Amino acid sequence: MGHSDIDIENIVDELKDSKKYSTLCPDTIRNVLQIEAGKHKSLKNAKKSARKKLHLILASYLNELNYSSAEKELESVFSLEDNDKIDETCINIMSKHASTRERLTSLDEFYSGIFTITGIPKKLADLACALNPFSFRWMKLPKDTHYYAFDNNIKIVKLLEMYVRLEGLKASVEWRDIFLNPPESFFDVAFLFKMYHCLEHRQRGAGWEIVQKTPARWLAVSFPTRNLANRKVDIFANYKDTLLNNIKKNNWDSHLLEFQSELVLLIKKKTN
Repeated sequence: MGHSDIDIENIVDELKDSKKYSTLCPDTIRNVLQIEAGKHKSLKNAKKSARKKLHLILASYLNELNYSSAEKELESVFSLEDNDKIDETCINIMSKHASTRERLTSLDEFYSGIFTITGIPKKLADLACALNPFSFRWMKLPKDTHYYAFDNNIKIVKLLEMYVRLEGLKASVEWRDIFLNPPESFFDVAFLFKMYHCLEHRQRGAGWEIVQKTPARWLAVSFPTRNLANRKVDIFANYKDTLLNNIKKNNWDSHLLEFQSELVLLIKKKTN
């Protein structure tokens, strides 16, 4: 629509300096604003629309986690070296985010189901991970697994950095927008849990773009089967045909796993 780059950057600066969006990657803010600026004649309307999308990106499924309390609790339970207390704290933290809270009743079954098909990964990526790395103990993976976690919320990243250090994991946690900057390294398995449809709401085709661009032997792409009001939903149905057609075009393989509150589409890419 011909909006000037300077005007757009001024709004990006304003949003990233605001209390509400300061934890988000500046790249995410800029990208969402640029997309909305292309749809609206007025920058005022573009900004209003961008704020709505940023709110969804930031707040989707997230209850207000008290980060400083979580940090203190983690320090405390790890210093006691009490595994039961550590498990309890991890579960308490995961319960603050609907995506992981819905998985808490079937954690062991969930990961064993995935890894039975993919094999045990030596190198694992957790894309747009939110609080999912706190379920590492239920993945039953060796502690020397190379675990790469990516999220575009700096508060989550800092909390995860503390956790992986205390847990003694061979892990890397990055403040990164995986849609704009997909990981470069090759992984045995990459998780994209309950984010495909969120990416599609952000920009049509974004979910599949992540699947294509992520360098991994296996991708585990999941969809919730219940909404936040605990009503049954079939979100996968909205993307099923496109996903399966694209998988077929690429001559890849896929497996569908169904859990209590989640469908997981396992995609095996052709790798050299």
